[in-house]
Amino acid sequence: MSRAYILGAIRHDLAASRQAYQDVLTRFPNSYFGYVAESNLADLELIPQTDSSLHSPAFQAYFARIRAAVLRAGGPDISLDNLSGPIRPVPGLSSQEQELILEDLLELVADRMRVRAAHETPFDVAIYKRGILIQALVDSRFGEGLNSTDVFYLRSKGFSLFRLQDSSQIQDQTPPLITVQSPADGAVVTETSPTLLFTLSDGDVTQFQPDVDRLKVWLDGSLLYDGQRAEDRARKAFQVALNLEQRNATFMTLQASIPTPPLGVGTHQVEVNAVDRIAQNAATRRWSFRIAQPAPISLQLEVLSKHVKPHKGELARVKATASSPPTQFSYTVYRGTSPSGQPVYTSTPVSSPSGVQELVWNGLNNSGQQVSNGSHVMLVMARSSAGATASGTAQIVVNFQGGGGQGFRPGSWLLALQAPLRPTLWLAVKLVSPLSALVELPENLRASSRRGKA
Repeated sequence: MSRAYILGAIRHDLAASRQAYQDVLTRFPNSYFGYVAESNLADLELIPQTDSSLHSPAFQAYFARIRAAVLRAGGPDISLDNLSGPIRPVPGLSSQEQELILEDLLELVADRMRVRAAHETPFDVAIYKRGILIQALVDSRFGEGLNSTDVFYLRSKGFSLFRLQDSSQIQDQTPPLITVQSPADGAVVTETSPTLLFTLSDGDVTQFQPDVDRLKVWLDGSLLYDGQRAEDRARKAFQVALNLEQRNATFMTLQASIPTPPLGVGTHQVEVNAVDRIAQNAATRRWSFRIAQPAPISLQLEVLSKHVKPHKGELARVKATASSPPTQFSYTVYRGTSPSGQPVYTSTPVSSPSGVQELVWNGLNNSGQQVSNGSHVMLVMARSSAGATASGTAQIVVNFQGGGGQGFRPGSWLLALQAPLRPTLWLAVKLVSPLSALVELPENLRASSRRGKA
């Protein structure tokens, strides 16, 4: 199916257009094309109406349809002013598809809300604010991440909201304000890869905002973040916080969140350079923090079950107890009695608020296949919230019924049974799991068995 068919121009026959989009939605409901069709169906609610103002039945029908589509795609409830919270994963949609869908849906509805709110008599401030909030969400969390064009666009919407004119009021003589949050200047931390948190602002709504495309962050003399690098923009390091209530307050604050690589014990220097988008006012903020050696932790392992015997219902179970909760646990399994060579299985880390966790292994590798029978060793790693680590090992014995190695493969085997005074009887035995089998009698024997003669 071609993209042109799905995104095709609206024809004069609205009923035919509606049916075409409905067909796409029916055939591809949980896909990008299905959501595009859903958006087009919502737009059709507005086209034949002479009145599509905010409070008209036509716009209400459009909004209800888009709201439902956004929720179905894992997005926020756009009928609320609070749009915070995580984006919910949707089965069958990759994160990339989901972001693209939500970006398209939210950007369109934000634009329609603002335009209609601005033309209402009187000016509908509440709906206009919600449109700005939705657009800020799109700019911060979707697409390629927040850039200076997005920031300037949101600022211009602030002018409209507060009924300001782009005149002498925009003469900006104030450099950007960089406010350090974490790690604070002079702080002592034990996390070896802290995230740098700071905010950028530039006074009230009449002033230009910092040019995030030219923001640079240096760590220990090395360039850590450069807003002109595509890979850095893709990190989506900025979130937008808007003050839509006070005319002369700081209208927009940009929250920066920039992770650092693993750092050694000692003092580390941070420098942030920010520049206005147009006024060219610059600001530099320098601070330092120190990473201290984290308090050591100890790890105790108790083997609750060392055998993997699925045919007997046994799995390897190891109880791990760390001395410094909360703790993150993970484990790796190796063939043999020592943790060396290529691992056969690596677990997903799991966090334990109490510092106690039972670790269970079923004898399968990361591809879901059985490992070979014999001795294995589980290497357990514990990591405290301060970054201290400890490890321990537990011996495991794998014994899959039937020899292991290649693992169980469903299929049909022939089993010969010798009966007195009768020829060898062949039964078809179909293995359907490691724990059970189905015995299939030949048709002639099944018939005689029903007569009680087999």
